[in-house]
Amino acid sequence: MAAPIIKLTVPGLLSVENVDNLTVVSGKSFTLDLSAKDGTELPVEGYRVFSDNDQVLSITVRNDGKQVDVTTASAGQSTLQFQKPGNGTIEKVFEVVVAANEAVGATVTSQGVRPRDSE
Repeated sequence: MAAPIIKLTVPGLLSVENVDNLTVVSGKSFTLDLSAKDGTELPVEGYRVFSDNDQVLSITVRNDGKQVDVTTASAGQSTLQFQKPGNGTIEKVFEVVVAANEAVGATVTSQGVRPRDSE
């Protein structure tokens, strides 16, 4: 069987197939759905999902490792590995880069109130 493809879903916003990596700002959530590249079913037992065990991502594995809910926790880089149960063969690697969610400031200046010309 060919390596699975990953579908990235951000509920209410987007859905993209065949994703291998992602750059996203901190504090965002998304779901990774695995499906077979050739249209066949994924293994019934699904996958074991591992991350770098860091503070960058918070993950929840569902549906026997066929879906992963991800929340970005802090800036940095992390890797998710999808492994076959039993022998631990790595089927797919997914890279996530999390950028800092820095505040953006704006300056507004005013020249005072001017009366509008009557027409």
